[in-house]
Amino acid sequence: MTRKAALTSINCTSCGAGLDVLGGGRVQTHVCGYCGSQLDAQDHYKVLQKFTDLPRPETPFQIGMQGTVEGVIYTVIGTLGFEEKYRGRTWTWVDHQLYSPTHGYAFLTVENGHFVFTRTYRKATSPQWLTPAMIETMETPPSVKAGGDTYRYYDTSESQITFAEGEFNWQPKIGDRSTTISLMSRDAVIAFSKTDTEEETIRSVYPDQLEIAESFGLESVPPLRGVHRLQQYQSGPHTNFVRNTLMVAMIACFVIYLGMLGALRGQPTQEVRFTEGDLPASIPFDVSRANRIATVRLGSGLENNWAYYEIDVTGPDGETLFETGREIAMYTGRDSDGTWTEGSNETTLRFMPTQTGRHTLTVALSETDNQSGPVRMSARIFEGGFVAKWFLFAGLFFMLIWIIPAARFAQHQRKRWAGWDWND
Repeated sequence: MTRKAALTSINCTSCGAGLDVLGGGRVQTHVCGYCGSQLDAQDHYKVLQKFTDLPRPETPFQIGMQGTVEGVIYTVIGTLGFEEKYRGRTWTWVDHQLYSPTHGYAFLTVENGHFVFTRTYRKATSPQWLTPAMIETMETPPSVKAGGDTYRYYDTSESQITFAEGEFNWQPKIGDRSTTISLMSRDAVIAFSKTDTEEETIRSVYPDQLEIAESFGLESVPPLRGVHRLQQYQSGPHTNFVRNTLMVAMIACFVIYLGMLGALRGQPTQEVRFTEGDLPASIPFDVSRANRIATVRLGSGLENNWAYYEIDVTGPDGETLFETGREIAMYTGRDSDGTWTEGSNETTLRFMPTQTGRHTLTVALSETDNQSGPVRMSARIFEGGFVAKWFLFAGLFFMLIWIIPAARFAQHQRKRWAGWDWND
C-alpha cells in the first residue's frame, strides 16, 4: 500500500510520538527518533523492527532543516551514521537524506567537518560497472569515463550503518554493509556502491562550505580536520597576477644575465707574455672606463705542478688598489678509468677601478715545486665588464617565490590523494 503523498505528520505506531512527514510519496521507511522503531511508510507505518540505544553521531544538521544546494531547495529528512574499519583504524561519517519536490532525493554528508553533496548518477559510464574482483585482476589503476570527464581509481571501502533516524526512500537497517569503489576526477567522485539488495552509481561533489552553512542556518560549524579528497585548492585572489608578474621578472632576469655573460669580462685592452724567469714583472695597462669591472686572467704553462703568485694592482696615483695571492695548479694522468685532469692553468681576478688612466699590475712568484725551469706565462687584461651575477640571483629569487604556490598546490594534491589504496 502506498501512503498518501499529502500526509504531513503521523504518530509513531510504537510510542505515539508525533513525527513530521517531509520526504514525499516515495519514502519507504520512517525511523522514529524517540523510540528507534523502523516504520513501514508504505503499509500504515507498522513497526518493522526497533533500533534502540544507538549512539547518535555528531552533526550540525537536524531533520526538518531546509537549505539550497546547487540552486535547489532541499529538506533534511533523514540521518544515517556510517562506520568503516580497516587494519585497526576507524572512520566515521554522517549521511543526511535530502528531499526536493522538484529534484527528488540526494545526500549531504558530514565527514571530518567537510560537507559533501551526493546524487544518484543516471548517465552512462564507461565501463558501466566495477567490482572488487575486477580491481584485483587489473595491472594498472582503472579509470572511468563519465560526462566527458575521466575519473581515476581512488579506493575500495566497506562500511556499515550504525545509526538511523528519519525518512528514507529505501529500508536501511543497522549493520547493513555496502562495498564502494570510488574514482576521482579533478572536482568530483564517481562511486559504484553495492549492498546485499541494490547496486547504485553515485556522484559526489564538494560544495561551497560557507554557502551550505549559511543556507541551512547552522548555528555552529564543525571544525575541518584535514584535507578532504574532493576539496579544491584555494588560492589567493591575486595569485595568478602575482605568479604571472614573477614569471615575467624571472625570465627577464635570466635573459639579461645570459645576455651579459658575453660582456662579463669587458673589452680586451692588453695581453702580455713572459716567463717565470721574468718575475717579478710590472705590467702597465690603461683604464678608460672607471667604476666598471676590470678582469685580469693570469695563465701559466705549469704541467703536473703548482705555483703560488703574489699579485697587486696600483692606480694612476701610485696607491695600491689591492694585494692578493693566487695558486695555479695543473695535473694530468691516466689510470684504469682513462685520462684525467685536475686543476687549471689559469686564474682570474676581478676588481673595479675608481679612476681612469694608467694602472700597473705586478706579479711575483712566491712558492713553487717546479724544478724543470721557468715556464711560459701570460696576463690578459679586460675592462668595462658587468656584474651579471646579481641578475642570476634575482632570477633565482623570483623563481623560488614563483614555485611556492605551485609547491603548495602539489602538497594539497598529495593530501587529496593520501587515501589512494592502489597496490602494485
